[in-house]
Amino acid sequence: MKGWKKCMVFLLALGICIGLAACGEDSSEGESEDYYIPGVVEDTDNSTDEHLAEQLGYDSIEDMRTQEHEIISTDDNDNTVAEGYWYPGGDRNSPIYFMAQRDTIYWYEFDPEQGDVQVGAPDGIVLKFGNKRRLQSGQTFQYTISRGLDMSDSKICFEGDTTEYFWREC
Repeated sequence: MKGWKKCMVFLLALGICIGLAACGEDSSEGESEDYYIPGVVEDTDNSTDEHLAEQLGYDSIEDMRTQEHEIISTDDNDNTVAEGYWYPGGDRNSPIYFMAQRDTIYWYEFDPEQGDVQVGAPDGIVLKFGNKRRLQSGQTFQYTISRGLDMSDSKICFEGDTTEYFWREC
């Protein structure tokens, strides 16, 4: 009976590994049209975006986000990703970013008339395996956490994308 249990555990682990490996395949099946694909930034001219932030009463997009974002903290130590705001290259002036809260990712994009607007549906983390995470949408990413209390070197890289997203406190 013990040999049977070991075999089942091995097969379960093998199934998880194969499932994670399959996540990296390029497939657009089942993706909704409003799902944001990380790393696709049409306009990276921040000077224009900063001017647009001034129309909303802020010096820059970074200034708007620093003032408007609440500090995210929960007592849940079981989160699979550090909660907070993740910016491409760590740049708070980026027109896109995402927020991780309670194992769910919410994508945001800067709109010159409204400020930051959520785009797409929230995407929950459904699987954690080592430093890889899988979202409900099927997309996977690697999560690298900093050592110690300084989270500024923590980063997330989505499969098939070279953009590195860095955690920033509010």
